[in-house]
Amino acid sequence: MPLYGFGFLWTLTATLAIDHFELFGIKDSTGVDIMAKVGLGVDGFVSRAHYSLCRHPIMLGFFMMFTFIPKMTYNHLFFSISCIIYILIAVHFLEEPDYKKMFPRNYPHYSESVPAYCPVGCFKKKYCKLEEEHELDVVEVIETPKQEKKATW
Repeated sequence: MPLYGFGFLWTLTATLAIDHFELFGIKDSTGVDIMAKVGLGVDGFVSRAHYSLCRHPIMLGFFMMFTFIPKMTYNHLFFSISCIIYILIAVHFLEEPDYKKMFPRNYPHYSESVPAYCPVGCFKKKYCKLEEEHELDVVEVIETPKQEKKATW
């Protein structure tokens, strides 16, 4: 039960890292930007709090709630596996490409330096670099001329 509760709290607080009230339609229905009044307004790309640990913290919270259920039955196991597979496919083929289109400047570096679901350091990609080093590497790669690849039969 404690792990299930942790998953619920993780998901709830992850929605607060972005605009919780806009996510659930409260901002649109009332016309009041509560997060901005508190000083946590969101304008565009967000990489604070949970989003600095993993790219999809709300989905990670769902994973925890699906797998750490207090009483696991075969029906719930089937439901959990089905939902997890659906989330993995939807994030990979629908959500990630949309983020790359919406934030072409920020998201590529963010996706290279922050793991998708697991905030534990051992699952971070090997080529994670500090932001300054990454910007220098990108400039060096852009300035080098591309070599043509010849097809060999």
